[in-house]
Amino acid sequence: MDKVTWVHVLASEREIPAHLPQVAGVVIRMSGKQMATLNETYRAFAQAFKFPDYFGFNMNALYDLLTDLAWITFESMTLVITDAEHVLCRGAAGDNEALLGVLESTGQHWATPIALNEVWDREAIDFRTLLIRGEEKCALLPLTTSV
Repeated sequence: MDKVTWVHVLASEREIPAHLPQVAGVVIRMSGKQMATLNETYRAFAQAFKFPDYFGFNMNALYDLLTDLAWITFESMTLVITDAEHVLCRGAAGDNEALLGVLESTGQHWATPIALNEVWDREAIDFRTLLIRGEEKCALLPLTTSV
């Protein structure tokens, strides 16, 4: 059985329609040009997802809020990051892997249904990230088309 991945690297925006979930949902667009450092990346996520004021501006807090999103109603979520070669291009060693790990783990979290007979029960939700390559090379993006 093939491993399901929730983060995809695309060569251009023309490829986006082929990678959208079957269930229509929310599409959030971010520009990698606004995410060169770790603090800029946290600010970009906070703004795009309208995070609460208590967001802690660290990877654990980013994961916590991306796996909550109670303030957004959605049946599927697609995060599109254009100019992805700029994401964390001025970040510290390991920041790229940490961010990709958070995004992949977020997709896995939402793909797992919750059935505990509680008010927070939910069906599986498709949450995927599409990283759109620009013309420049970047450590964030692997050479393959899927992370």
